[in-house]
Amino acid sequence: MSEPKRHHFVPQLLLRNFVNDDGLLFYFDKSAPYPAIRARSPKVVLNEWHLYTSVGSDGSRDVSQELAYSRLENLAKPVIDKIIAAARTRQVPHLSTMEKRTWDVFLYEQWRRVPEVLKGLYSEEDWQRQINDAVLDIEAKIDRPLSADECAEVASFRDTARFRQSVLVKALGKQSRRTVGVLNSRGLSIGVAPQGRSFVIGSKPTVRFSSPTSTRLDDPGVEFWLPIAHDVIVSPGSADPSYEQLFFLDTPMVRKVNAMATGQSTKIVARSESLLRSLLRPR
Repeated sequence: MSEPKRHHFVPQLLLRNFVNDDGLLFYFDKSAPYPAIRARSPKVVLNEWHLYTSVGSDGSRDVSQELAYSRLENLAKPVIDKIIAAARTRQVPHLSTMEKRTWDVFLYEQWRRVPEVLKGLYSEEDWQRQINDAVLDIEAKIDRPLSADECAEVASFRDTARFRQSVLVKALGKQSRRTVGVLNSRGLSIGVAPQGRSFVIGSKPTVRFSSPTSTRLDDPGVEFWLPIAHDVIVSPGSADPSYEQLFFLDTPMVRKVNAMATGQSTKIVARSESLLRSLLRPR
């Protein structure tokens, strides 16, 4: 089996739910030298080469995190398909306990695995703490203080892109039990777009709406939406984990979700070129 190199941070299983009748997406990258809306296959958008690969000191590559995401996506796809199929027939999906937990882990990972969240996990103070800890660890092993030159060498290594990449990938291997537990404790809210209206999905795909008094995920007033198809969007619901609720969103709400996704994301994809163009137009 060949080593996976192109790592989708928004999985193709989601992107395929936004394609048009030709199987293509309309894609816009704000960071491109000459940004323009282009028609693209789901295979080539919202991915980075070796995003989840860590590199050892000997240069060996470890793609186990990407393989872990592939396994999660294989488990999540039938759950997501079930939610979409039910929503399109105006029903709730009646997920089993295991299906609900699979969805919760998928939502949690989809929130944190994207570059725009992942690269903000560590501040400069955090990186400096990594350097200090490394110095202390080495000094304990060799039973003497490091010289100024040796400390500088450690700092230089700890500042490399390869090291930072490996630290971030390692962080993805550790789930927050508290956050996943909060998601497990909440139900499921499923939103359906009006006929003729569509959601976009961005490189930062989860959209959060906070209550006036809280931003905490364990507050049922905090909405944390993820579009899973051009016409279906999902959020943690009530404080009852078994409760599923279907919402029929109006056009202003769809526009609000799309505007937030477009504003917070560097890259955006949509089923419709005209929709994407309208969201990018200055207002």
